[in-house]
This record gives sequence, C-alpha cells and structure tokens, in this order.
Amino acid sequence: MKLSIIFYHPKEPRNVRDMAIIASELGIDLYLVARRQGGVACKDAAIYENVRCVESLSELAQFIPSNAKILVLETYASRLLNETRICSIQDVCFIVVGAEDYGVPREVLDRLPGDKFLVKIPVAVEGSSYNVVASLVMALYQVSSWMKQRELE
Repeated sequence: MKLSIIFYHPKEPRNVRDMAIIASELGIDLYLVARRQGGVACKDAAIYENVRCVESLSELAQFIPSNAKILVLETYASRLLNETRICSIQDVCFIVVGAEDYGVPREVLDRLPGDKFLVKIPVAVEGSSYNVVASLVMALYQVSSWMKQRELE
C-alpha cells in the first residue's frame, strides 16, 4: 500500500510539525495545502524531506491517481472509522485531515480525484473533537491494522 497524508489549510505550526515528524518516521508523504501563499505551514515544514507544500487543490490533484482511495476524517461524516475497512495492501490511499478550525468543506472534496470515504472518529462528548494530530494517529493505526489483517488472510 502506498499511503500519504493530506493536511488541508493547517493553522497551527505545532500541528504541522507534529504531522511532519509522524510522516517522516513512518516513511510516508505529507501534502500541505496552504491557507495562503507562503503561509506558516510551508515555512515550518520545509525542513522535512517527505513534506510537499502545494498552493491549491488543482496542484494537489496532480499527485493523486484517479484510482486512489481517499479517507477523509471529518466530524460531519456518518460512518465511524473503526467500522470500516477501506484501504488494502494493493491500494494507493490518502488520509485527509482538515483545518483545525473548520475542517474540510464538502465542496473541496468534490474537486479531488479518486474515491472518497468520509469517516469520523468517535468522541466522548457530542460536539467536541480530538486534536487533529491525535485523529491522524488514530487513523494511521486503523489503516495499519487493516493491512495486517489482509496479510494474515
């Protein structure tokens, strides 16, 4: 499986740094879709080899094959991440997390190639959400467990 992360319109430099470190340690690519040209996210992540900063969705789309599976972590999703099994070992998969303050708008998803799957991570209190980095780590764990199950089959 080829796995990558997309962070749409990151706001907090600390979250960008944490995601870049996680992606680097796991050997996966992180694509940052900047809020504005030359934004904080791009400057902070420039030191990591596996991080690519893009200025627009059309630029990002160049890196996503048409057969990709795109796993979008969003609070408005109806399916729970732990109740799905989307990516397998043969797939090209992207995990998308959105801006800390507004997520990934639906109209943005329509402009990305590939099959999109909206999922949410259950939270203890209605209306609250996990930190974006914690959500990403949970999704990475889930995708990794899908791969391990496939290998055992």
